[in-house]
Amino acid sequence: MKRYNINEYDTDRYDRCRTIQKINGKKFREHIYGSRKKLIINDKVRATTTPNSNLNLGNLPNEKFVAFLGLFTKHLYKRLNQMPYLYEHKIIFKGIARSKNYKFWSEIKDDTLFYNIDLKSAYWQISHLLGYIDTKLFNKYMFNDDYKQAKRLCISFLARKNKMVYHIGNESFTIDCDITPLKNCYNNIRNQLYDCVSKSVSLCKNYIEFNIDGVYVLANDVDIVRAYFDKMGLIYKITKCKKLNDYQFLSADKVKNFKIKKV
Repeated sequence: MKRYNINEYDTDRYDRCRTIQKINGKKFREHIYGSRKKLIINDKVRATTTPNSNLNLGNLPNEKFVAFLGLFTKHLYKRLNQMPYLYEHKIIFKGIARSKNYKFWSEIKDDTLFYNIDLKSAYWQISHLLGYIDTKLFNKYMFNDDYKQAKRLCISFLARKNKMVYHIGNESFTIDCDITPLKNCYNNIRNQLYDCVSKSVSLCKNYIEFNIDGVYVLANDVDIVRAYFDKMGLIYKITKCKKLNDYQFLSADKVKNFKIKKV
């Protein structure tokens, strides 16, 4: 039996391989999933490419990320089949996901202490909260820092387009795969997270900043945010910060920009 090798090519070389097949009048397929493309000839994957292949995986090897992504996807389908109501469940969020309170910031004196309450692996936690992953899988990876970026990426990949392009000589046609259930999961996770952060901020007397997975508030509002996150069963980290000037603040031992200094 003839053995076929799968080659990972850069975009230019992949395109040349595809062009050669067209010139020769060969029949072939391309599976396009997000930015990844697979060239399929005689039902065998002969080449792949990913234009945006420089994913930030931290210390996690690519092969472990691929295995983790497969495990997560398989587990998600299992949960959806076990609990069909998850297919129809829709969470709507009409607020804003991030904001900086420049007016309040200008009123705070230099050297004022404030705090960042940051949700750890926020997307992963919300996936568990909504039932898309069970407690066993959640606990296995929740506190494993090697999978920090992988957990975020596996959620974002749910919204990737999935299609098959059939080439016959100079002609081609496309079949789009229905990703509605997976995209709905992605939207629910994102909207639930935005809603959690937004509601925690709405309970405070004021805020300095909030974003998709955390808030910055003065000391008198820390317990309010903590109580709300505790009520939701969410895990978070609190970091002490200090305003340095109108443009920068100190977060633990790192200097960060609050706003850009005008030149």
